[in-house]
Order: sequence, then structure tokens, then C-alpha cells
Amino acid sequence: MNESPEVVLICTSPKAGSGQRRDLVPKLAHALTQRGLEVRSTSNIDQLAADAKSLTAAGRLKGVVAAGGDGTLSLVVSRLPAESPVMPLPLGTENLMARYLGHRPSAEDAADTIMRQRTVVMDASLADERLFLIMCSCGFDAEVVRRLHTTRSGHIWKLSYLAPVLRSMIGYHFPSLRLIDRQSDEQPVPARWAFVFNVPRYAVGLPIAAWADGTDGWLDSVTFDKGSVYRALHYLAHIFRRSHHTLDGTIIGRSRRFTIEPTDPGAKIPYQLDGDFAGYLPVEIAVQPSRVTMLLPQHCPVGFKTDTGSHHTTNAQPSREPSARQLT
Repeated sequence: MNESPEVVLICTSPKAGSGQRRDLVPKLAHALTQRGLEVRSTSNIDQLAADAKSLTAAGRLKGVVAAGGDGTLSLVVSRLPAESPVMPLPLGTENLMARYLGHRPSAEDAADTIMRQRTVVMDASLADERLFLIMCSCGFDAEVVRRLHTTRSGHIWKLSYLAPVLRSMIGYHFPSLRLIDRQSDEQPVPARWAFVFNVPRYAVGLPIAAWADGTDGWLDSVTFDKGSVYRALHYLAHIFRRSHHTLDGTIIGRSRRFTIEPTDPGAKIPYQLDGDFAGYLPVEIAVQPSRVTMLLPQHCPVGFKTDTGSHHTTNAQPSREPSARQLT
């Protein structure tokens, strides 16, 4: 009697993908079937979680594909055990995690990655009870995201941000907030804009925390204490030059647990997670070490520690030694 084939689960986002990228899911399903695997596609996250649980118990789960953007990937990871191998299929606007790991919008490349089973165990984070993989930000950019997502009806284009940016430049007043390191006795850090990173990625490639490491069990924070559109543009210029950490009032931090809260309890300060509006401060952020197993493409641009002991990194880490990274 033939053994049952291994299964790949594909979770699709109804809002993600446009043009030719919409064809990637059926093309990937075909490529995997040609390689002798069974494929199950769904947009129902509860069904995905149930299938992953039963297939893992039966020893038949080959991998889980999150077909969409960064929000889809975070949602999928939140419903899977840490040992389930996950791969992003980039269909969103920024696709920050997919780009970080080197995944391209190619069905054949994705199928080869699943067959190769080269993985790295990475951290995730929780903002209150919501899992995210990349970063949390509070302030002006989160207000832009909030304005965009309140009117979103389908796929987001880069130009979709233009009107929310202009409205936020007029209407956002940069209320003060404070970042609290829950592992330290130091005083809260006052700020007008705060970022907490798990991996060193942000929209349009801004190197806000290029030293962050998604496998070290830590979160990296960056705060700016001046609040105005002029100051925001000033910070942006220095970020592009990678000199923002030298500015007065820019504080770099590191912890496993942060709280970010408004200085005025009545202020409504938005925050966003991995590019999705998530609510208003306060928020408690905690790292979840070794929370997700990510499938890696053949040519991953990130320098992970290999089984031969070699190590390199593409990200400068000026303030601390590179952490150990485990690759299987």
C-alpha cells in the first residue's frame, strides 16, 4: 500500500495580490503537485490551524505557505506551533519579511524552497496578545497606516499611502509618549515617535534599526523626542544616512519587554504592527524567543550561522557582538 503524500498548506489573503501575482498560488500548487506533494489551499485561518495540527500529528506536514503580505504571515504564524515550517509567498505591498529572507514572487523558487527544507528558528513578539514578526511603531507613521486601513477595500499600492501621508502631515500633532523597559530600573524614555524591532526591516528599506537580530531573543528600540513634520523629515534624512543614532534626543534601547504608553492618558496615539494598524496606546510588547521556523531560499541574503560553524552578517551591529544564529 502506498504511503500518503506529504502535504503543503497554503493560506491565502483575499485582499493581497494584484495582476500577475494573483496567479502565483495556483502556479505554486501545480509545481508542488508535480513534485509529488499534496496541496491544500484555504483563506480560513481556523481551517488552516486545524489541518496543520492533524497533519503534524500524522507526520505529513511538509510546510505552510502564507500567500499575502506581512500581516498574513504574522496571522499564520500565530496559529501554528513553533516547529511548523513556514514560508512567505510575497503578494503584498512591502513584503518585508519575505525580502529580508530572500524569497521572491516565483512559484518554482517557492516549490524548490519547500522541497529543500532549509530552515532557521526565529523569534516573534507579542503586542498585548497579538503576534508580530517585524516591528511595532507608535506615532506619525502609525497614524498614516491607521488612515490608510480605515479606507482600505482591496490591494494596497505604494501610491495608496500618498493621501494618508498628506492628511497626517496636516492633522497629526505628535503627542508625547514614553517607552518603559520592564527589565530595567531606568526612568521611562520620553518620546514623540517610538519603534521596537524584532528584525531589521522597515518600509522602503529605511535602516532604522539595522543592527536588530531576529534570532537573538531581544527587542531593539529606537525613539525620537522631537515632534513636528519638520523634525520628522529631519529624522528621515538622517535615517537614510544611517546617522540618526548620533542625534540628540535619539535613544537606542534593548530589552525583552517594553511598555509604550501616552504621557497624557487621554491622548489617542496609534500603533502599527508589521504595517497593519493595531490600536491605540498603551501596549505591552514582549519577545517570544524561537517562536517560528522559517523556510529559507537557496540564496538567503541574511548571514545565519551554518552547520559548518561559519558566520557572516549583512547588518552592522556597532553596539554589541553578533549573536549566535542556528541554521538547520
